[in-house]
Amino acid sequence: MLYRKYRPKRFSDVVGQDIVSRVLKKAISTNKIGHAYLFSGPRGVGKTTLARLIAKAVNCLNRSKLDKSKNVGDYGEPCNKCEVCKSIDSGFSTDVLEIDAASNRGIDEIRDLREKVKFPPLQCKYKVYIIDEVHMLTKEAFNALLKTLEEPPAHAVFILCTTEPQKVPETIISRCQWYNLRLGTQQELEKKLLKIAKEEGVDIEEDAIKVIAGLGEGSFRDAESIFSMILSAFEGKSTISLNDVRSILKLPSKIAVKRIVSLVSLGRIEEALRKVNAMKEGGFNGERIIDDIINEIRNKIIDSLDNTILLKRYLKILNAFLKAKKLCYLFPDPYGAIEFGIVEGISRNNQQNEIKNFENGVSVETKKDKKDKSVLQEGDEFVGKDHKINDDKVDNTLRNVMDHWKDVVKEACRFNSHLSTLLESAIVKEVNGDRIVISVPNNFCQKALESTTSQKRIFEITKKIFGEGYKIRCVVIDERKKLKDLTEEELKALLGV
Repeated sequence: MLYRKYRPKRFSDVVGQDIVSRVLKKAISTNKIGHAYLFSGPRGVGKTTLARLIAKAVNCLNRSKLDKSKNVGDYGEPCNKCEVCKSIDSGFSTDVLEIDAASNRGIDEIRDLREKVKFPPLQCKYKVYIIDEVHMLTKEAFNALLKTLEEPPAHAVFILCTTEPQKVPETIISRCQWYNLRLGTQQELEKKLLKIAKEEGVDIEEDAIKVIAGLGEGSFRDAESIFSMILSAFEGKSTISLNDVRSILKLPSKIAVKRIVSLVSLGRIEEALRKVNAMKEGGFNGERIIDDIINEIRNKIIDSLDNTILLKRYLKILNAFLKAKKLCYLFPDPYGAIEFGIVEGISRNNQQNEIKNFENGVSVETKKDKKDKSVLQEGDEFVGKDHKINDDKVDNTLRNVMDHWKDVVKEACRFNSHLSTLLESAIVKEVNGDRIVISVPNNFCQKALESTTSQKRIFEITKKIFGEGYKIRCVVIDERKKLKDLTEEELKALLGV
């Protein structure tokens, strides 16, 4: 694996942790070595690497020479040439012990450590204990470790590493020098990967490097693991292209992602769902698709800062996909979350449009349709502003239902979040006897809300809020009528053409 082969051997080789490295080097070069350190941070940012570098630097046989050299950069660094440095690098040093707290988390293991720490090192100056994932220790084990940290032997150094510092007791943290490591930036990951590619003699496109670095999400180890897989898959190939990387990792093209975002912004739900289904059949990475969609929407928002209409539209779509990503674990596969984001994004914009129509006194005229009377067809038009609703004639019951519809949505969330989401996307149109007529964005919402289970639950909720129960009748609004007010230039902007 590349992350093992190119693990930093000096503090100066550690990328992204310059401040921490500089502080540790200064402390080691001046012999102000702490008895306990705590490194926290996400996976793959260098916690264990820094722990091993400390173990080498404090025990290096040539460190005194390096600290007196003219090269200031060598101060506090291990030489990597003496027997001690080599034995620690190879993992055979008897005085540097790495303990995995996930599998050695009990009090018996810590008691055994306490007994052995009393004995002086055999080869090195310091006996170094590196406890990885220290937050996994039990409460009893932490209590046993605390005693050792309070009164440590002069020859012992403890280095604790964790990805979840909030689970480490404060009594432990207070006895350590705590360093919180950050994720690497996109540029830092790209630089590291390009350096590895040069060392390996591999020619790879810069765009491909950018994609791999992005997949690393700030983790150097993750990025290097992915890069290692790419190099193995295309070993012997003269140049590795961006398409090669996308094909092996099953990543969608930018054009496909942009197309989905454009379709959602235009309210073309069926085309967007077909595009996603094609990606699913192609075996593309669903989790990566939803991340790419969110990034593309972010880019659209930045490009639309001077266009209020488009900005509001993309903000609603972004919120829909962020919600979908949050609920991703509830779906059998990530594609369910993508489809939810598409429906939710279109529904939010349609909801806003209908609210504006009602405020402006615009009603919707429906034509009779033999197949489905509840669906507005392509030829249907909105009634002009000269047909304004007389507020004096608005039924008090309808006004009451509209004013408290948010309470219905909130109450539904207590029983079923899916039902709540469907009701949130609906607009109350009228109250007819024991039925509330609402408009919904598509046939899927209509079938779900008019099912027997949903009707029963809605009847119970409305009875609790209004004192009498109501059933629901859904009217599906043609999505294509929602963009009639946009100019040709705005439509082109939405499509990215």
